[in-house]
Amino acid sequence: MKKPKFYRKYKFSKYSLTSDLINRQLINQEFVNMISILPLEDIIGVKLECTASIFNNRLFGFPLKHAISNIVWDSVLRYVLSISKTSVEARRIIGSSRSQLFLLCKKFNISDMLNKFNTDQSDQNKPNF
Repeated sequence: MKKPKFYRKYKFSKYSLTSDLINRQLINQEFVNMISILPLEDIIGVKLECTASIFNNRLFGFPLKHAISNIVWDSVLRYVLSISKTSVEARRIIGSSRSQLFLLCKKFNISDMLNKFNTDQSDQNKPNF
């Protein structure tokens, strides 16, 4: 008998952004501990400062006002997918429909990046968004 969709595991259920970055040796546990103390606004500010320093602190012509919403949506979507066990749970957290979640994953190229975390499930058990 086939399981109902809401009981199936979501294809990103084993993904953790923090674990992925630690495994790729881009961060370590000490960095995670330090960053957990800082408010999100400070983290974004520090990242913008580091990026701007590459260009002599001049980001002229960069559409920061328009890019910020995409940057935030990308991070929120990665977080939601890392904590969700089902696609229904992910959709409820971000308040979107099935097709909207699929389009967001496609827009930010999340599905392609996270397919490597879906090695233990067969194709027939994968839920469709």
